[in-house]
Amino acid sequence: ESGDVPENFIEKILHHGTFFSNFIVAGNSTRVSVNAFFNGFFGGTTGFNYHYQCDDDFNESQVISLADIFKFNGYRIVAISQGDVYLPTFGFDQFHIFQDTFTPDRIEAMLGLEGSPTFAYLHFSNLHDVAFGRPEIMTPENYRRYLNELAEEVEQVWKRVVGPEDVAVIVSDHGCHLRRSYDPDWHFFFEEEPTGGIFLSEETVRGICSIIAPACFPQRRVDSLVRGVDIFPTLLDGLGIPRPRVQGCSLWKAINDREDFPQLCAYMETGGVRMADGQAISRGIRSRGWKYNRYETKGEELFNLMDDPGERNNLIERSPGDADRMRRKFWNQVQENLAGVEPFYDVDRNLVQRILGARQRQPDVIKGERPSCFKGMIVDTVRSYLRTQLEHYLPLWRLRLERIVIYSASTGVQPSSMI
Repeated sequence: ESGDVPENFIEKILHHGTFFSNFIVAGNSTRVSVNAFFNGFFGGTTGFNYHYQCDDDFNESQVISLADIFKFNGYRIVAISQGDVYLPTFGFDQFHIFQDTFTPDRIEAMLGLEGSPTFAYLHFSNLHDVAFGRPEIMTPENYRRYLNELAEEVEQVWKRVVGPEDVAVIVSDHGCHLRRSYDPDWHFFFEEEPTGGIFLSEETVRGICSIIAPACFPQRRVDSLVRGVDIFPTLLDGLGIPRPRVQGCSLWKAINDREDFPQLCAYMETGGVRMADGQAISRGIRSRGWKYNRYETKGEELFNLMDDPGERNNLIERSPGDADRMRRKFWNQVQENLAGVEPFYDVDRNLVQRILGARQRQPDVIKGERPSCFKGMIVDTVRSYLRTQLEHYLPLWRLRLERIVIYSASTGVQPSSMI
């Protein structure tokens, strides 16, 4: 909520469609959340539940995405991202990554909107890159500043390429943990949660989403809990496009007052290292009023969000009945995830086989000149910190005769000189 601060274009346009005010993303890292609203499944179900290189998973994916479905229905499919590849490229005719600031002329030329109907995925990363590349400056005031700059960029593109008969979905991949004040001496290894991607705080799993389509989606605010996985079925049902069954719940009838909104629980997971069973190392489940987090490295959390929206009081020991209730919901969801997509796809096997059978080879990924935001975080002080830690622990590991394997893509540590 912007309060007394003037609304920018993004904040205004959200209310021009069906705006989900209580939107919970599937994970507080980009790959987890983007794939969830692109295919309607949680990351623990598809395997897209971590944030490191996913190329092999993407190349072998049999999960149907929005790109697959729109391509199957005759659309031209284009992705233009200011960041990396965050989802399988099946179905796309063109996939551009690391593109610079989105100017209207350039976007219009790349989309080529003449001719066939077009499904376009535009991934804006300017705010994201500042938040993760320079987290030491990410105070509420600076966040507002960069959000306004992003809104100006979105507005220019919107006015050029989005027409009155078009359908547009504005959705955030995850939220951002802000700090109280600017710290010029801050480095990300001083705290556990620099900006996002590690823990499942409300700051990082709350998102925004609005489906703006005057011809079919009504202008209204939905305060019921809505999840990232619900976008896939809701959007396609609203457009009357056949789809396979997924974990997400279609809200199309409820949006049009033909049924009540369901009382949903949001499953959440982080994008770090996976466990032996393929599940994320940090997972949780959130109802309308309660939230249960399970961290394999630091235990369990239970919060009553109605009384404690800031998540300051962990009730895991003091409220055993509520803890057991939320644990059951959590483990039921985990078991469903472990079964994979097949129990859902079996219901619509003929449609699934037709869509997968129509897939063409994945397109070449066209890389621009924009640098990765994470380069700003890998600085000499971080390399020095990692080297110091390794030099401290290596003698202890040697005394225990442990086998030591060190892999680093960024620290500059040479394993042969350390071991």
